[in-house]
Order: sequence, then C-alpha cells, then structure tokens
Amino acid sequence: MKAEYENPFRPPYEFLASGGMVASGLAILALLEENPLPMEIRIGAAAALFLTALVRGRQGWKVFQKKRRLTRGKRFLKEETEIELDDVREIARKNPKKLWIGKGFEWSSTHRQLMKEVQDNMDETKLVGPLPKGEQSKYRETKGAVWVHGLEEEKNEKDIFIPLPDLFGHLLIVGTTRAGKSVFLSLAIAQAIERGECVIVIDPKGDPDLRAAVERACIAAGRADQFVWFHPAFPEKSARLDPLCTFNRVTELASRIASLIPSSRSGGDSFVAFSQRALNAVVNGLLQVGTKPSLIEIRRALESPAMLEELTWKALDAYCVSALESYPSLRDGAYQANAKSKGGKRSKCDIVIGLYRQHVQPSKPNTDLEGLISQKEHPHEHFGKMIAVLLPILDMLTSGPLAQLLSPEYFTDVEREMINIGQIIAQNKVLYLGLDCLSDAMVGSCIGAMFLSDLATMSGQRYNYGTIDDPVNLYIDEGAEVGKHIPFIQLLNKSGGAKFRITIAVQTIADFAAALGNKDMATQVLGNENSWIALRLRDGETQKYLADNLPETTVQYVMNTQGSSSKAGSTEFDANLGERLMQEPAELYPSAMFGKMPTCEFVGNICGQVVKGRIPFIKREEIKQAA
Repeated sequence: MKAEYENPFRPPYEFLASGGMVASGLAILALLEENPLPMEIRIGAAAALFLTALVRGRQGWKVFQKKRRLTRGKRFLKEETEIELDDVREIARKNPKKLWIGKGFEWSSTHRQLMKEVQDNMDETKLVGPLPKGEQSKYRETKGAVWVHGLEEEKNEKDIFIPLPDLFGHLLIVGTTRAGKSVFLSLAIAQAIERGECVIVIDPKGDPDLRAAVERACIAAGRADQFVWFHPAFPEKSARLDPLCTFNRVTELASRIASLIPSSRSGGDSFVAFSQRALNAVVNGLLQVGTKPSLIEIRRALESPAMLEELTWKALDAYCVSALESYPSLRDGAYQANAKSKGGKRSKCDIVIGLYRQHVQPSKPNTDLEGLISQKEHPHEHFGKMIAVLLPILDMLTSGPLAQLLSPEYFTDVEREMINIGQIIAQNKVLYLGLDCLSDAMVGSCIGAMFLSDLATMSGQRYNYGTIDDPVNLYIDEGAEVGKHIPFIQLLNKSGGAKFRITIAVQTIADFAAALGNKDMATQVLGNENSWIALRLRDGETQKYLADNLPETTVQYVMNTQGSSSKAGSTEFDANLGERLMQEPAELYPSAMFGKMPTCEFVGNICGQVVKGRIPFIKREEIKQAA
C-alpha cells in the first residue's frame, strides 16, 4: 500500500529550484542575439521558466511560513495579549449564555503529529531566535514552548467559549505559581459581574490584585454598591459576615462547626461526635430562649459550666412555661421552699430540671432540651476533655477582630455593614472573601470552610423549597486550602442542580490529596469537575493525570532500513534500502509539554472538547462607572 509522507518543517528546497529557474530565464534573455533559436521560442522559454519559478517560489514560501508562524505573527504581539475591560464587557453582553476564555483552536491528532515533527527534526531551543532589529519592542517576552500555539494557522484561531450550562458541572483550573490562574479568574469574574449575577470569590491568600480586579469590574458594570469585601486583616474596612445565619435545621449549625474539627476517621472520631452533640444542645438552648446562635454565645456556653447551667435553666424554664399552664405556680412554690430549706440548697437550674421531669416530660417531652440537660449534668472534668479539640477552634474564631467580623449581631454598636450569605445570593451581590491564610492558615481555612458549609445550606434550600432563581458563581482560588472539609465535597457533588457554578483553581492534583488525607477523596473531588483548564504545570503526577484524561491518538514516523549480504566464496553481494511509514500510540497532548506552557496559555478539556488557547490580560487602569 502506497502512502505519502512529508515533513512539513523541512527546509524550503523550492527556493533553490525557483532561484535556478529565474537565473536560467535571465540567461536566455541576456543571450538573445547569440541564441540561434527563433525569438518567439526564446521569449516563451524564459516566460515559462519565470512562471515555474513563481509557482515553486510560492510552494517554498508556504513551507517557510509554516516554520515562521511557530514563533512569529500577530498573535504574539504585545497588544494581542492585553484587552480592555470594556471589551470584555462587550463580549459578555454579546454572548449572554457563554463564558469567553480567550482565543485558540481545537486541538486534534493533526496538531499532535506536527508537534512530533518539530520535536524530532528541529532544535526547540533555536526556534525562537533573535528578533529583527527594531521589532524587539513589538513582541511580548515569552518563556516556554511558544511554538506549540503556532502549530495552527493564525487565520484559523478563533474565540473560545464555554456554554454557561456546562459550568453547572464545575470547572477546574490547574497551574503552577504565576502561570495565569488569577488572570483567568479575573476574566471569568468580570463577565459574571457584567451579566448581573451573584458572584462569590473565596481567596485564601487575599491577593490584592484579584480583589482590585473584582472591584474594578463592579465599578465598570455600575454595581459598585453591590460589592462586599471581607478580610480578617482589615477589620476596620471589612464587612461583617455571620456564618451561622442561614440554616434549615438546627443540626446544620452544629455540623457546620463540628466539621472544622480534625478527625482521623472522617467523622467517626468520638471527640467529633461528642463535640457535635454538645454544639447541638447549646444551639437548641439558645434558640429556645430567643437568642440568635453566634460563635461567641456558643463558646461562652461551652467553656463555662456556670454559663451552660444558666442557659439550661433559661431554656428549660421557657419551654415549661409554654408547655404546662400550672408550671409558673409550681416553679415559684419550689423556689420559695428551696429558699426556706435549712439543708443544702439547690440551684434554680436543678429545681427546673426536677419540675420538668416530674410534671412536663411524661406528657410533653422535649428531646432537644433533654440533650442540654444531659450536657449540664455531665461531669465537668470529662466534658472539658471531650470538647478539648473544639474549644481552641472557637477561641480562634471569636478572638480579637474576628469576634466582630464573625459574630456581628453580638456587637450592635459597630456601624460597618452586616450581611450574610443568604442576603448576598438573594440580592445578587458580589462578595470577595479574603481569608488571609498566609498570616494564619488554620483560622483562614476554618473561616472558608464555614462559609462553604453556609453555601451548601443555601444550595439545599434552593433544592428543597424551589427557590432556584438566578445562578450563583463561586470562584475558589487555592482550592485545597478550603477543600479539606466535607462541605466542599458536598457542594461539588450536589450544587449543580441548584444553579451553582463552581470554578476551583489549584497548583497540583496532589494538593487535594494532601488536604483531604487520601487519594480516594482527592479523586472524588476531581471526578466532580466536568471541565478542566491546564496552565503551566511543574508536578509530574499532575501532568500525567491530565494527559491520561485526554483521548489517546497515533503518530506517524518514517523507519529507514538498510542491509547487505554476500555469499561465501563469491564476489556477488546483495544490498537494500527501504522506508516504512509506521504508526505508534501517543498521548493527544504530551504530559511533559504541560511543563513548557507559556504564561497564560492553556490546554483545556471542555466537557470532552480539547482546546489549545491563550488568556488575555485585562488592562489595569482607572475605571469609570457605567451610566
């Protein structure tokens, strides 16, 4: 079977042939008088040579351009890598049902074959040679394999969009430090803000550039009054957010706090179970007395036996008043008898507990408050040991400025904005949540996990009560910082149907395994991401994981063979030369090439479609508010 094969990046030999033909044509014209052939034949021959030279020259030019386009062209100019915020807004308005992620092309087996030709036949390090004099300032300084993006003709490059319904399946952004994750997030966030949707950005490190990008997008879109900023390092400027405001059932608040406790057995730890039971009892007690649960109120009740006893007394007394009409007179009589007693006097709490068990419990028991009674009667020393893992977390979240920021209703004299996640979503606001994990990783992680749990509750409400209206766009930078807690996985698993679009940025796949404690749970997180975008990657395991998630293809190569033989005692010999066109399996995009990706260039798997693209920088400049 005959097959044609040609190296597309070979030297342009056609130039030599074209040059020879031009020289021959000129020679014929120069020697017209000495040539014995008729004039018409000589001119016709010269014209034929010039025409053939033109054809061969054009063929050679195409070969030359194939190599030149690897590193030169309009797409590599500085102005092509930047974009005005107003232009991003215009793209969002023209494509209200799509997310624009840059320019590029669909990556196919053809590009993989071209990549192999470059790697096999050319020196990659010499592809980007010195620029012509005077052109250095025109091109951006780019490191990495810039030639990969040049494998596709410039005229075929087009805008790359992700349909918004596909984002309900969530999006993973993977890239090493300074590879372009924040640039991508800024681009996606600006479009969500322009669409008028709810945007929540969780940034563990509190990147000031990302925060500024979000605020600029709000100002440009005329939504400056909807921008809400939370940051523990700037309590005097930060909004105050209550992470316990939203709940469907009382047990959710206990679970929200208990999920912060480190456990070696994924929730089966006895200390976690005991702490959750104690939290549930205290929250029930606070609600019974009409006090809104807050981190400060819960901490006070758990760390002080006297406060726990006072809460138990008030909660049980309030319930008994509503459950038994004769209870007030019984209580007052018991108080008076206790006051007159000459023996050991009982506390008011013990008296109320006795009345509840004797007169109320037989007909109208309250299992929630019985849990509170059980906690109050538990030996104090053992109770303290069992919640020893919980109290340090509550201490951290209620100490210093965090007390005002996370328990806002406890401080009524503070004038700064007080809001909760439910209001953020209902009013389509834009929340930037800086966690300041660089200063205090544990506190930042706990704050992030609590708000993720709050978001999971809101997702459940939208499911249960049919309040699914506008979508919620959740962007999480450094996802592993807050991904170590169960609410994070719950959001990925179940929030898509509640119109949550989650975009997570991480540096390596191993970040999830390290945060969650095992690879199985990391795989569970990755399995909930329907699409991914890979920027430059330095981790070999991450490179291999993403390459393995792409379809396999085949590449061709030419096998050259030669041989010779001779017969004993004879001067005869045989020789042969041969070429065979071979195929071998290959990764659609080589794993090692992820490590050579230029900044802000990417390979993406968008719900099964493989694309190669580049992300534009949004210019940083003064923004005028939209009219």
